[in-house]
Amino acid sequence: MLLRVEQAGVRANVRKVFDQFDRNDDGVVYGTASLLIMLDRLGIQSPSKSIMGAYTTLGPDGRVRINLTDFARLVAVLEEAKVFESPQVDGAEGDGGLGAFAFDAVTSFSRGLVTRSKESEDAQVAIALRRMQRDMTMLDRVAGATTQLNTAEVVILGATIAISFASPYLLATKAVEVLVPSMSALCAAIGFSCEYTGKVAISRGKEIAATTLQAAAEAELYLAQAERAKAIVPLTVGASAALAAFALLAPALVSELVSKGFVEIVTEVYLLCPIFAILAAAIAALATQESVSLSSRAVGVGARRFASSDDVGRTWLSATEQIESSSRRAIYKWRSFSLGVLPAPFLAAIVPGPLSFKAIIASAVAAAQCAYSLAVVEFSLATAVESVALKARAAATSDTYANQGARAGAILPFTSALSGLCAATTVAIVEVLPLIASPFGESLVCAFFPAVGATIAGAASISKARCEVDAAAATAAATELADTYLEGSQKNPLEATGELVLLTLRALRRSLSLRRLNPGFIFGALLRKWRSVRGKSSDVAPQPIATPA
Repeated sequence: MLLRVEQAGVRANVRKVFDQFDRNDDGVVYGTASLLIMLDRLGIQSPSKSIMGAYTTLGPDGRVRINLTDFARLVAVLEEAKVFESPQVDGAEGDGGLGAFAFDAVTSFSRGLVTRSKESEDAQVAIALRRMQRDMTMLDRVAGATTQLNTAEVVILGATIAISFASPYLLATKAVEVLVPSMSALCAAIGFSCEYTGKVAISRGKEIAATTLQAAAEAELYLAQAERAKAIVPLTVGASAALAAFALLAPALVSELVSKGFVEIVTEVYLLCPIFAILAAAIAALATQESVSLSSRAVGVGARRFASSDDVGRTWLSATEQIESSSRRAIYKWRSFSLGVLPAPFLAAIVPGPLSFKAIIASAVAAAQCAYSLAVVEFSLATAVESVALKARAAATSDTYANQGARAGAILPFTSALSGLCAATTVAIVEVLPLIASPFGESLVCAFFPAVGATIAGAASISKARCEVDAAAATAAATELADTYLEGSQKNPLEATGELVLLTLRALRRSLSLRRLNPGFIFGALLRKWRSVRGKSSDVAPQPIATPA
């Protein structure tokens, strides 16, 4: 098959589609999204990823790439494999019949429910990643747009070049041999100071990022403990619901056993279901309180650690306040236990009726308490999960800026080495000044290496400024860990659920507004197809059916 492709060459339609996406005219198409769109235009849908991987390669940037020859081979393989053909319905004849049409209609309806195609999603993800990369480097571009030397440094560097250039005219050779290397060393000193400042900023950013990552990991630890404490609650809900159902069944079961002559069963057997259901409710209440407490600790991580001096008053607790908070948590725990145990037997006691009916009431109330505990703990965990996710995002952003600063400062040791090399070379160059006959030539030689050192110092100052800007960005990102604790910084789970419901309803309304997703239109199309097939089978021309407006 591949031999036939090579012998016959690339088909015209394949070449035309490929050329449309070869934007650089280099014979290569980049990106999985572009490749899928090209195959779709050739009638190939949902190709096998394994087959695509055999004919594509990854470039240095990690993007998928394919040339024209491999693309033609890929098309030939997919066409012979009939990847793009629609599945046939058993019993369909000729053009597919009613079954095939029904399958296509339902498939079209289901695909229409997806508001975005895969190509569109891939393109939007790529755009988002590029925007993120652009935003991360925006600070570095701003820092590099202007010179980062202060007025004193500019004056010193300019003076070193001017003094080095004028020294052969104004001073003796012995003085020049001392003065010019000193000027070059002064330029190198400014470069060294830039490296020191930049490295200090990098270290500060790294330390801040490490602290934020540690806080985020601590919040994750508390969240994991809260999840573990909550794990028993769904079990209690299921157990209490089963016990409530069995309590409802128990009277009829006992009556049936007694009527068939089995051993007399004491009526206290009715108490088994409510006792275990109440025990499950108590366990659920205790687990809920423990999980809520751990969730609050996860939310509060970083509230005081990263709060500014203006905000520390809102988050700071004295030793006595911390003791009172610990005491309140212990009180809430036993209160939760009491509320999990007492309501069910109390309501069962005040409700009139036989013991079996009271057992049903107690079991049902205990099951409702378990369900309520599950709702409370899930609400608390939803809040904690969002807060911890925000902390992790802030920590990741801080670490990203710290790494960006380290990347910007990686050049600083090299610039310092170049500045030192210029200073050392100047010491050797001034020894050959007596061999130069022209004073102007001596001035050029004396000023060359100090000028190179001054230029390198200017470049080092830009790298230093980038390091400082990225360290400041890492610090600003770290302060967001304190903001995640403040009221209003995160969505209420009920509000978030309502927002998602509204979005779902809007998307469904937009989908149903399309004619191809209208159920009435699909039903009418199926009815017309059925009449058409029925008319062909009886050799009678099908009657036209008016299409509803």
